[in-house]
Amino acid sequence: MNALNRPTPQANLVRVAPPAALQWQAELMLPASSPVFGGHYPGNPLVPGVYLVEAALQALALAGGAPRVRRVLDLRLMHSVGPGQVLRLMAHCIDSHEGGRRWQVSLARDETLVARFKLEYERAAAVQPALTPAPEPDAGWRHWDAARIASRLAHRSPILLVDEAHGEPGGQWLLAHKLISLNEPCFAALPPRVAAERLQYPDVLVLESLVQASGLLVGDESRIHHQVMLLGGVRSVEFHAPAAPGDVLRHELRVLRRLGDTALVGGVTRVGSRLVAVVNEVLIALRSPGALHASPATVQTAATAVAAAEPEPVPE
Repeated sequence: MNALNRPTPQANLVRVAPPAALQWQAELMLPASSPVFGGHYPGNPLVPGVYLVEAALQALALAGGAPRVRRVLDLRLMHSVGPGQVLRLMAHCIDSHEGGRRWQVSLARDETLVARFKLEYERAAAVQPALTPAPEPDAGWRHWDAARIASRLAHRSPILLVDEAHGEPGGQWLLAHKLISLNEPCFAALPPRVAAERLQYPDVLVLESLVQASGLLVGDESRIHHQVMLLGGVRSVEFHAPAAPGDVLRHELRVLRRLGDTALVGGVTRVGSRLVAVVNEVLIALRSPGALHASPATVQTAATAVAAAEPEPVPE
């Protein structure tokens, strides 16, 4: 499969330096020939933010054999990253106990901080929280078929990860689905025979699918040709159960707060009755296409404003 012995959205993301105590360094670079750039903002290609998280997961796994990540915390994306740009990844352990470890991770381009976040590893299974299920769609809900999704999101194969969705008329709820296929690029390096437990869909792609669905929820169809969706950050995402080929991811998303073209979205991902992930406060910003390669300081400023604002009324 690969040195990590698991499916990955992009092989060989990192080169890992020899470890020093509980600190690690690695180098990340995606060449312009990477297939993901054909589908992630075509014409204005960017490294997906979740790939920065994946790079850290790969670095820690290769350097220290870390188990499956339980949570990603306080993800902040400060600057966009383009094809061929080299990043320095630094990680150090900020908490270690019998159940696992927590790592602080930062990625920089030269002296410019690009992203930072925490990774939490736990050996014990997470307790499933009590969650209120989303309402079921009825005839009044808006349906997003594949053509409508493609017209709204600036994503294409191999990184368009929403197949269909239904939006509540008030614009507060969205249910979206994504079928996981064995034909997806992350499974391309599978050997002829592979154990079922090695067929886990990458956690970061579960998150990417949910983020894209969040963009559908908060987007304005009247400005469809003048806006693109940007991920500004994630307060926390907790992974519970893995997903695999043949599973259908069901994202149940709700607008938590909204301020102009920026919103905070929360929700869960399930496969049937099985809880796969819980996401708290995904920051989605809608900006003009020209903002893709600009410094996203305005996104972070908007994030502060949204977090401080009184939430808009949310119908029960």
